[in-house]
Amino acid sequence: MRKKGTHLGTFSGLVATAAAALAFASPAGASASCDRVASPSGSDSAAGTVAAPFKTGEKLASSLSPGQTGCFRAGTFSGSTSVRVPNVTLTSYPGERATLVGYFAVASQGSGDTVKDLNIDGRPAIATPQISADNVTFSGNDVTNHNTAICFTVGGFGYRPRNTVIKNNNIHDCGRLPAQNGDHGIYIDDATGTIVRGNWIHNNADFGVHIYPNGDNSLVTGNIIDSNGEGVIFAGAGGQTSDNNVVEHNIITNSQVRQNVESYWGSGPVGVGNVVTNNCIKGAADPYYATQNGSGILSPRVGFTARSNLIAGPRYVNRAAGDYRLQPNSPCASILRKRTGKKKKKRAKKTPSARAKARA
Repeated sequence: MRKKGTHLGTFSGLVATAAAALAFASPAGASASCDRVASPSGSDSAAGTVAAPFKTGEKLASSLSPGQTGCFRAGTFSGSTSVRVPNVTLTSYPGERATLVGYFAVASQGSGDTVKDLNIDGRPAIATPQISADNVTFSGNDVTNHNTAICFTVGGFGYRPRNTVIKNNNIHDCGRLPAQNGDHGIYIDDATGTIVRGNWIHNNADFGVHIYPNGDNSLVTGNIIDSNGEGVIFAGAGGQTSDNNVVEHNIITNSQVRQNVESYWGSGPVGVGNVVTNNCIKGAADPYYATQNGSGILSPRVGFTARSNLIAGPRYVNRAAGDYRLQPNSPCASILRKRTGKKKKKRAKKTPSARAKARA
């Protein structure tokens, strides 16, 4: 039986600890200026102030104007929240941590929105959070649905967002068990220029990061990707392919069903320009898939290249408890530290997602 990941109530402390150890996670409940406020004890007919807060996330999100911040007081908010205003921020109230239960989406009108420092529990939605707008950032959130469906979905449903940034989140226990091969931690469906950076992506039923069928120019870097059904896949179908995606400076370990890195193209064309490089990769539960000295990298490589990867165990502080900090003697520590090197920055300026990389 697969172990459970970090509980929502303990995530704040683990993120703060990880920040000190790995220098890429932001503390929960960071300082914010709140233009509108919601509380579980509020009312949607109220003014949305600290003294008279709204009650629901939907009301809070719809009340904002571009440039404003909406804050959730501590507690649980149930029901759907769709953000349809551009350039707004949704976050926890300073010094507190709020939990949102239900469908959460940034609709196509929400270009430039930021969602940070929240607990997002997608039950009973099919895919949450759903991102349909350009230039959206999710940062410092705990995201799960307790093994019921996909979590992050970028694009699809007729939308192709550009320059999504998913950074410094804890993304865990997404998808039905036993594994169905369709429920993922992050599903880059139809999008370009997506950045997946500095997250803990673990204990998800199927892929930690699924790039299919038309995810292009993605950068997956600086993440811990552990104990998912599979780690990362490049894939296509129906004449579409996922192209020019880079997976570098991650730790990808202990896939429970198949490989740590793989591809699938069906009977259609094969993707091009996909690269897996300078990662620390080790371990696959099924010996059949533990190819290349236990790395769990698909062989032969089809539609991607793999080079300069370190095949080594990462020595997590306490994997069983969902604590993915690295022990001082970890051979993988340098993999994460090197992810912001000059060589990567130079390449980033030449890609279509350069603006998003700078923002991330």
